[in-house]
Amino acid sequence: MQTGTSLFSIEKDSAPIAFTNRLPTMRHLITTITVLCLSVGCGKREALKVDIEQVTPPQLPAEFALPEPGEALNTAIAQGRVHFDTFACWRCHALGDEALPGSPDIENSGPDLQFVGDRLSVEALYQSLTNPNLVIAPPKADHINEEGFSKMPPFDTTIPKAELRELIVFLATQKPPKTSPVTVTAANFTAEVTQSEGLILLDFWAEWCLPCLEIEPLLETIAADLGEQIKICKINVDDNPDLVAEYVPDNMFPCLVLMTNNTLIDRVYGTDPDLAPKVFLDQWIGKHLSP
Repeated sequence: MQTGTSLFSIEKDSAPIAFTNRLPTMRHLITTITVLCLSVGCGKREALKVDIEQVTPPQLPAEFALPEPGEALNTAIAQGRVHFDTFACWRCHALGDEALPGSPDIENSGPDLQFVGDRLSVEALYQSLTNPNLVIAPPKADHINEEGFSKMPPFDTTIPKAELRELIVFLATQKPPKTSPVTVTAANFTAEVTQSEGLILLDFWAEWCLPCLEIEPLLETIAADLGEQIKICKINVDDNPDLVAEYVPDNMFPCLVLMTNNTLIDRVYGTDPDLAPKVFLDQWIGKHLSP
């Protein structure tokens, strides 16, 4: 494990470097919950008129938490896909480029579920499947019937709890291939890092750290080149002091941490001054790629 510094790293307590030609990192200011419409059906239910922005997903029951990466998670995903087909969810929602087992309902077609894991948290998925009338996703007219109710019935009253859990696990894991760095914070660290499989690179950076800014485009290129072989996560050190305290013991930046299956396997501060930065990063990451 490498723990040395180089000419391309800077200590957090050093004098900040002023930048006049660089915009601050874009922050996520609005989180919007999008409700799924999975199949056609209705009942005499009380319609609740609630704006999406006003709704906070409920606390997820413990039994619906995603399993840790491994056999249990893989089994739940496989069973959830079976339920997706059995309950005819494909009638309203495609799943990437996969062939459908029947004819879709074009009139009631909803969003492609290939990327649902990126759009909805597990809590939001649980809410949308158990109380579909609480929030109606826009365009509302496409997701309600003539009586003003959601076209999707509440799944918690129609299928066993175990099958509902497996369906939620399947939907929560439908995410596109990661081809660009992902912004990670303390709030989404578990979902993006702890529960992710494969090789993960944590890039601890700051706006005042010139070496951090110099390697940023290199990491974007590496993410595009390697595709699913690696997931690169950018962590702003000023916004996430607890993560810095846990993963950057020497408090120097940029700090690059490699992890796999929630285990730290390597760490460097900056790059090697004797090598071009891109060459160094390619060699360092390449040592840990699966053959």
